[in-house]
This record gives sequence, structure tokens and C-alpha cells, in this order.
Amino acid sequence: MFHIVGERNEKFKTQIFAKSQKTRIERIRQSAVERYEQPLFFAFVLGFSHVFFTRKRLVLDVGCGGGKNLQRILNHSKSINAIGIDISPTSVKTSVRKNRRAIKSGRLQVVQGSVEALPFASNLFDLVTAVESVPYWEIEKGLSEVYRTLKKGGQLLIVNETQSSDGLDEYLAEVGFKVYTAKQLENFLKQTGFKKNRTDVNENGKWIAVVAEK
Repeated sequence: MFHIVGERNEKFKTQIFAKSQKTRIERIRQSAVERYEQPLFFAFVLGFSHVFFTRKRLVLDVGCGGGKNLQRILNHSKSINAIGIDISPTSVKTSVRKNRRAIKSGRLQVVQGSVEALPFASNLFDLVTAVESVPYWEIEKGLSEVYRTLKKGGQLLIVNETQSSDGLDEYLAEVGFKVYTAKQLENFLKQTGFKKNRTDVNENGKWIAVVAEK
């Protein structure tokens, strides 16, 4: 009898410990997400404050992921319509699910596709946004396609990390990521034909918002 009770106590202790560990891990994960998303959000807001719209106010979000930035874009003004594009079918489904109301109202479309071969007409968009998606691009092809689909006077907003964390450079190179400096991005933009580039760097120097005009 006492042996059984002892086993139950040990099992109970194990369950409590596991639950405590799970809670601790979740807190660490949430803290990491907040540390990542807060500077990203402020960099996005800072960059968005430098863009302007012409008549139709049509925005393309490249690498729309789960659709959070599409929500931010549409919330900026009721006169904005948007299209989100992502190469991942899973991301497209998530973005559609998160933005059902905007899609139903006709303000938003979400499609699967690649920035290197945008399935859109030339001179179509007033603004193209790329939030943490440029590292996945073939940069020269992607910028060329963005330039083609922008109207004259249209703008491109890039929000991105400017450097990788210590110890991650080799790993990022292996998996195909590329973390560009502000100067590198500015050079690529200039080579593509963009003008009037404006770059803002957040206070820790690791996040940038670049606005360029066609």
C-alpha cells in the first residue's frame, strides 16, 4: 500500500515538474517572440510613415506569410485594397483564414506565387511591401519584378534585419538565407532603377526600413 502511494506521489511530482517546465518554456518562447516582433513592428510603422499613395491605392505584400502585415496595411485606411502573395501554400491558407472578412468584402486577394515571376500586369501597384521576405529572394530577379509591377512614382517598402545574430552566419548561408546590410540593399535598388531611397535604422542597429520610389 505504502509503495503504491509512493509511486503515485512520484508520478504526481513528475507531472507537476513537467507542467512547470512546459510553462517555463512557453514563457521563454513568448518572450522571444515579443523581442522579435516589437522591433519588427516599429520598423514597419516607421517605414510605412514614409510611403504615400496615388489614386487607386493598391498594395502588394510579397511574402505575406500568415497575413498579419496584410491586416496592418488594410487597417491603415479603408480606401486601400491589397493583394498578398507567398510561395508557401500553407502560408496562403493561413493568410486567407486570418483575413476572411477583408477577402469577402473584396478588399483583399491572397495568391500563391513567387516574387521572381509575379503573376501581375506591369505598372499596377502603388506600393509593394516586403517584410522579412527579402532574405528568401533571388534579390536581383525579385527587385526587377517588383519594379516592373509598380506604377511610375510607386514605392517599395522593405523591412528587414540588417545582420544575423552571432554564430548564425554559416547556418544561414547553408539554408539559403541572406541578411543584407542597408548599403547592400540601397545598391541593389539603385541598380534596378529605383530612386529617392530613404533608409531608417532602429536604435539597436539590427532592423531597417527602406523606402524606394520607381
